[in-house]
Amino acid sequence: MRPMKRFKYLLFVVLLVLLLAIPAGIAFMAADAPPPPTPLPNPNGYDTLVDASEKYVDYSEDIDQVGDVETLKMWVETNSEALRLVDEACGQEIVVPPTKLDVHAERRLGLVNCLSLIRLVKTQARVAELEDRLSDAAEIYAKMFDLSNRVDDGGFLMDALLSCAGKKMALDALVQIEASMPQQARLNLAAALEASGNDRIDFDVVMERERAAQRQQFGFLNVSIMNFTNPIQTANYAAKDDEVAELYDKLMKRLAQPTSNQDDGSSE
Repeated sequence: MRPMKRFKYLLFVVLLVLLLAIPAGIAFMAADAPPPPTPLPNPNGYDTLVDASEKYVDYSEDIDQVGDVETLKMWVETNSEALRLVDEACGQEIVVPPTKLDVHAERRLGLVNCLSLIRLVKTQARVAELEDRLSDAAEIYAKMFDLSNRVDDGGFLMDALLSCAGKKMALDALVQIEASMPQQARLNLAAALEASGNDRIDFDVVMERERAAQRQQFGFLNVSIMNFTNPIQTANYAAKDDEVAELYDKLMKRLAQPTSNQDDGSSE
């Protein structure tokens, strides 16, 4: 083949590949586009939680291993302002901003801070338990469940998994104390949990949002392991959500059964 003909042939092949690749790339990017972001409310409880995390004072040791009620009460009182802001956030709509979370982002809650706030609420409930104020403890655990139930709206994979973890912690604690609670407190708890509902997480949508955000951050040529293991990961994550749903249904059925305990379960 003459050099000029060879050059024309190669040029034709290159142009043909480009003509096929460009539409495929556009289609791939369109298919990988994230779902439309949830409109941000004003005020946004997410911002209030960020404010709470900035007021949060950490405990020097593992607070979950502390059994002394006075120590726990002192730590809860130290974080009274953070708890006040958490209560305020619980009364607001909470939507995660649509920008991908990263270590340089400002005004972001982050995994550690959000988990710390949930553990702070849990510790507040533990104090009520240790003081034999089961009705108060149940009310706080219900608040913890509601907060965890709503903290992932519009968020990414981290937010969804955190939601599952927080809800499970609250439900596990409630399963342990519900049999000892007075009947009226059980009815109040059932009403609170029913009002919150157990929002199921669509991990297909969450993963699409996560993958698209990665692609936006690292570019079109970025190849994430999520693109290959998405179905497997989604099934594993969905199993965590199923576990929470089963626990929620189990607790609601138990709360529907009457008890003879008539003590009000709260402090004098």
